Parts: sequence; C-alpha cells; structure tokens
Amino acid sequence: MKFLNTLILAYIALPPLGATVDFHKDVAPILREYCAGCHNNVDLEGEMSVETFKLLMKGGENGATIQPGNASDSLLIKAVTKQAKPYMPPRKEPQLTTQHIATLRHGSMAGRKDQVTITPYSPR
Repeated sequence: MKFLNTLILAYIALPPLGATVDFHKDVAPILREYCAGCHNNVDLEGEMSVETFKLLMKGGENGATIQPGNASDSLLIKAVTKQAKPYMPPRKEPQLTTQHIATLRHGSMAGRKDQVTITPYSPR
C-alpha cells in the first residue's frame, strides 16, 4: 500500500504536460544531493558516476541507469522507488521526495542526450 501511495503521489507531482525538465537545472541538483556522495568519479560505488549526463547514461555494474523514453524500466527510477535492489539512496540516508522522483521520472522519459557536467564531488 505504501508503494502504491508513493506511486500515485509521484504521478500527481509530475510537471504539467509539455513542461520541460532541464537536466542541468532540474535533475543534476537532485543527483548531486542524493547520489554523488557515493556515485562520483572518485568513489564509483557500483562502478557508477552521476557527475555527467554521459556517465549517468553509461550506468554501472547493474547495467544502464536510464532507459530513455521508458521511465518504468529505468534502473534509476526502480531503485529510488524501492522496486528493485539496490534501493537508493540506502535506507539510512535521506530519501528523495515524491517531487524529486517525479522530476527524475519526467527527465528519464525525455531521453535527452545532453552532456551536462554536475559540480564535481568534493569530500566533506
């Protein structure tokens, strides 16, 4: 039931039809905040980095991260909605909001081919 509620809220929170999700402005900040601490060019957890769009699209040891035009089959979306392991972010870490998930879902549906650099990870 919790999953169904999350799914419904994610779809409700989707940007309006025709709205554009900009990777640099909308998606990269989410990845930077919730993913880049482990999935960066230094740590490469799961052999995956989210520091550039190209690296995000490359994926990691579990395969392609995003299936352009098919958010439901994207490992990124499955992981953040807890539909597939590894669950991301890990349960002990701050979790994405339904709006964040909706933005990632909308962005993966676009299947854009941008090469946008995310601010590089720097250890705290």
